[in-house]
Amino acid sequence: QQLHAEFGAEACRVFAGRSADRAALLEVLQTPSPQQTATLVLGAAGGGMTTLIARAVADYTNGSAACTVVRYNNSSPNASTAKSLVADLFAQLSPGQSVPNLPSRIQVALEKLLSENPCTVVLDGIDHLPSQDAHWLLSCIPKHLPQGSAVLLGCAQSNPLANAPDTAHMRKHFLGALNIEDGHAMLNSWLADGSRPRSLTSDQSEQVVRAFSLSGCSPLYLRMAALQARRWKHSDAVPRLAEDIGLMVDSYFHWLSHESLHGPVFLRTTLALIGASRSGIAEVELLDILSQDPAVLKEYADSNPFAPDIGRLPDIVWSRLYAELKPFLALSDAQTRPVVRFRHREFQQAVARRMLAGESGLAMRMRLVHYFKNQRNQNTAGDYSPLRMRPFHEIPWQLLQSGQHEDLKNFLVQPDVIRSMMDSYNLDPVKGLVIGNLVQDLALYWTALQQHGYGPRAELLQSIQAHRSAVEESVKTHAADPTQDHLNIPQLAQNLLTEQVDRLLNYLGDGGLGSEINRPALLGEDASALWYALQPLEELFDLFD
Repeated sequence: QQLHAEFGAEACRVFAGRSADRAALLEVLQTPSPQQTATLVLGAAGGGMTTLIARAVADYTNGSAACTVVRYNNSSPNASTAKSLVADLFAQLSPGQSVPNLPSRIQVALEKLLSENPCTVVLDGIDHLPSQDAHWLLSCIPKHLPQGSAVLLGCAQSNPLANAPDTAHMRKHFLGALNIEDGHAMLNSWLADGSRPRSLTSDQSEQVVRAFSLSGCSPLYLRMAALQARRWKHSDAVPRLAEDIGLMVDSYFHWLSHESLHGPVFLRTTLALIGASRSGIAEVELLDILSQDPAVLKEYADSNPFAPDIGRLPDIVWSRLYAELKPFLALSDAQTRPVVRFRHREFQQAVARRMLAGESGLAMRMRLVHYFKNQRNQNTAGDYSPLRMRPFHEIPWQLLQSGQHEDLKNFLVQPDVIRSMMDSYNLDPVKGLVIGNLVQDLALYWTALQQHGYGPRAELLQSIQAHRSAVEESVKTHAADPTQDHLNIPQLAQNLLTEQVDRLLNYLGDGGLGSEINRPALLGEDASALWYALQPLEELFDLFD
């Protein structure tokens, strides 16, 4: 709770304009839906919704003694996946209570908790969750809220979640568009912020705000323009500003790559590694890979001729760039390890377009593969702690994204790989939740391999069968926490796998739990490709029957 409170305070620390939206959102918080349903707040992507929600929450809590639980997705590792988010909510609403493992049971439990302790729950940025995670989260929200309780969800209006069946019954609140006056107020606030306040000439200010207006009045655009404008002198002519948000991100990257700031080789490599990683990259992983790059080390040595040679890139080099990028980075959780990734999809898209296309993108992904293979080889035999599981989540994903299907097949059919994956996707001893979706991932890999002429399913199932006893023992070990002694462990393992299989059936519209969920395509536009995965999934489930 403290981390989210600090994030919210920082998010709205510099706030200007948008008085109408601010008042309207405060009214939404103060006046629960007459139908006692959750409220879905919708706004433009990159439109400053998180800042506005944080400001309205601050206004609400300052004037009310009511219980308020706020979670900003991506603000901490515990709010980067749907399951960890739900576990975090339960931990605050009812410390010590175990979390049901099925959405329908979570609905009932949440409704009961909110009836016993009326509360306002705010979950911002649900569209930043992986698609299947977001749908799972929506299926956990009670359809009818107890008197005195409210649930507010923040989502980009352009996201399919806005029209998903699980949101059809919710009250919708649409944020208004920004205007020129808002632009002037926000620009002046950002320029005045910090230990060295800056100002622009009236001509410079007018040109920046005009460009902001032409871009569609995006606060993200204006934030990047303000960061660059802070370095202008009053005598400087205003450079030609980008015409839209995508080009502004490109311009911002180009500005950061200047030799006097961070250098083109270091910046490009760092951004590419963040963008290529599956769900983010840990700082130690990032610095390790950068320190193995001769071009990065040479650029640093050329720019710092008097710096001592310590055999790797100094941490301060990344720290300086992180300070610049912090407003645009999210802190997530990957196998219980904190990782950084881009907060805004516009940044991810720009990196994919400029740095991950073609041969350079393939080379970057293969660098991640080689790094995590080395990490795997250094692991102690039999050590299946969560922090040791990163290779088994990154390696197959990077091989798939690189089109290296032969290498992907050869990796997956190794018996020790399957055993490690089964363990890494099992129960987290702290949260008592699955920290990965093994069945779904294997379905993804199997289907892709089949489409390219490979059929390793029999080998994979044989490996799983061979290590069934080890998997069951691992489940028992992880679930041996004293707070879970009352649980039937074999039944728990079966229920968890049942849920994942049901979710895959949902994608195909074949019934099961939460079958009203839309069919998000797991591979491109063709969800029907998953039919190929159904038979091995049923066999995999039979192993736990």
